Amino acid sequence: MRKTEETRSGRAIGRRAFFKAGAAGAPLIFVPHLAAAEAKAEPAGKPDKIMRFRPLGRTKLRASDVSMGTGGDPTPQIIRYAIAKGINYIDTAPDYGKAEEAIGEVLKEMKSKRDAVYIASKMCEHKPYPAHLYTGTKAEVHIEMVEASLKRLNTDYMDFLFVHAIGEKQGEDAIERLDDPELWKALDALKKAGKYRFLAVSSHSPGGFEGGGLKHAIDSKKFDLIMPSFSFLADPAAVEIVRHAHKAGVAVVAMKTAAGGKNIDLSKFKGEGVTESQAALKWALSFPEVSCAVRQMTTKGQVDEYVAASGQAFTALDARILEEYARQASALHCRPGCGACLASCPRKLPINDILRYQMYFEDYGEEKHAMAKYAALPPVSRASACAGCEAPCLGACPYGVAVAERMRLAHEQLSFA
Repeated sequence: MRKTEETRSGRAIGRRAFFKAGAAGAPLIFVPHLAAAEAKAEPAGKPDKIMRFRPLGRTKLRASDVSMGTGGDPTPQIIRYAIAKGINYIDTAPDYGKAEEAIGEVLKEMKSKRDAVYIASKMCEHKPYPAHLYTGTKAEVHIEMVEASLKRLNTDYMDFLFVHAIGEKQGEDAIERLDDPELWKALDALKKAGKYRFLAVSSHSPGGFEGGGLKHAIDSKKFDLIMPSFSFLADPAAVEIVRHAHKAGVAVVAMKTAAGGKNIDLSKFKGEGVTESQAALKWALSFPEVSCAVRQMTTKGQVDEYVAASGQAFTALDARILEEYARQASALHCRPGCGACLASCPRKLPINDILRYQMYFEDYGEEKHAMAKYAALPPVSRASACAGCEAPCLGACPYGVAVAERMRLAHEQLSFA
């Protein structure tokens, strides 16, 4: 991975400041832009529709601040329901089950109202995640995959076309993938043919953050939108990227805002009228640099819950909820984009990816999906290597995650019998 001295020093300063604040008794959650005095009381009542639309960078488009992710394979009925609530940005991908087909059914019904909804999809194959098109993929394949997506979506164009999950493949250089001549041959042809309006890139791996992939995309001036993992337990590098994008006029769509969505005991807040998911959304949206936050929605209840956070201020109650979540979950949550532990592993295991698959298994309830992703790793890259290892990764995580212990557990959970 490429890493400049400026990036190294910036991350080090960010982490030192973060942990110094925590040691001094400051809130456990990372709120660098809000003072406690600024927190407002929770307003009476909750909105039942989208209350705020924010600019999508330099595109001149405005997105619902709470937007829809389709990773959970929602039905057309749920998509219709979300749109009726005012959601106008929908994130999808060919490897999200039948999500594109479901959206396509809804778009077919909308006909002349197609421009009322912004569709963002990814350059990948139509098979189980991850099915990304990595460095070296021929331009013809990129074009074929995008045209297949458009057919499933029942539309002539995508509003945002993603180079998805840069830096995720073990050993992949995120910058080289973004500069791949075959990729740009395809993108130029697709743009000329009117197949997409704006170009986007996403990442939830160290290659995108400390490896410089997202910054490279922003500085290239070729990308109009980035979608990073961004939560209240974010590594400071994520905040740096978000602000850098905003200064460059690049839209920011926050994903994975719930910091894993772990099964944490927050019963003390029952009856307060705010859920952890709502507080997490409001945290992400408290950053003026964030255009919108994407959450997976597969039920009407989820749509209602998340939409209720639209246009709402981040409050003192929200902060208390997230602080309690952080107190219980911080040492269990592998921060997307961090990668501080990777150099300590003598086997060069993709620790961040394996612990993300474990998150899907433990927290998302996507056991089969997580196990399939783990099985797709080369045998030498699996956590079986942690058995009997002297664990030089011990203490390598700046957030206190017991890396070796979590990796051994992940292997037990994710391995097929």
